[in-house]
Amino acid sequence: MKQFQFKTVRYEPSLGKRIMGDDFGEDFQKVLAEHGKDGWDLKTVVREHGRQAILIFSREAEATR
Repeated sequence: MKQFQFKTVRYEPSLGKRIMGDDFGEDFQKVLAEHGKDGWDLKTVVREHGRQAILIFSREAEATR
């Protein structure tokens, strides 16, 4: 049976990006690329109070022997 690891990452775009409506633009893409190169797959984004969002990632766990 496959097993998965999960992690959360707090993401907060700058105020300038928020005002421009670009809070999930280039900076967000960089965060995704950074975690993606380590095998993490974005599952969902949970918006929090203010500018903050929680990104929830998962990846298949390595088999333990």
